[in-house]
Amino acid sequence: MRALAILMALCLLVVPTLYLAGTQKEIEQEEPPEPLEITIPEPCRTGTVTVYAQDQVIYQYGGEISIRNDGQNGEEIEIVVEYPEGTWPCRCYGESEQEVR
Repeated sequence: MRALAILMALCLLVVPTLYLAGTQKEIEQEEPPEPLEITIPEPCRTGTVTVYAQDQVIYQYGGEISIRNDGQNGEEIEIVVEYPEGTWPCRCYGESEQEVR
């Protein structure tokens, strides 16, 4: 009976050790991971600003836009649109989209 208890104790210690050793070999044999490449594009400075009133376009600008503050710091959003020389008047809409003021 004592021999059986010793044999069971050895099995309880040896079997998990052998299993873990086999698992470790599998991990070591895997290929190393490919390096992670992160590409950060240059921010775009052009876009469109459209102002709506009751689902109708009142004003639309397309061109360079400067975002001085996007609001992520808890302060008010500040966007600057500066018309290039010779592009004024803006594209403003009257009652219908076809009538440009």
